[in-house]
Parts: sequence; structure tokens; C-alpha cells
Amino acid sequence: MNLPDLAAKLAENYNLTHREALDAVKLVFNMFTDAMKTGDRIEIRGFGNFVMRDYKTYKGKRGRRFK
Repeated sequence: MNLPDLAAKLAENYNLTHREALDAVKLVFNMFTDAMKTGDRIEIRGFGNFVMRDYKTYKGKRGRRFK
């Protein structure tokens, strides 16, 4: 499911115009993005938790080829 599909389903289920539903979906995702940028944790019960983590850099194995 992509963003337009999600907006279409929202519009259908809640009697919204496609534009209203698309704006609502974009608003939610923008809020998630802003929260992640500031280091906040997002928890959606029954779906998942999201948090930004920093990892140290690492070197890959040299000379390894993929077929």
C-alpha cells in the first residue's frame, strides 16, 4: 500500500474528499518525521515502535564478490 492508496481508503471509510484524506496522511507522516528528527520515540500500539539510532561506522569485507 502506498500513500495514495492509504488516502483513498481513509477517504472511503470516513467520508472525506481525497484531498482531505491525503492532507491528513501527509500531516501524520510529517509529524512522525519531525519527531524522529528531534530524537523522539514513536510508539503505535499494535503496530510498532520507531526510534533513531546512531551506529558506528564499520568496514566491509574486502575482496568479496557477489554473484
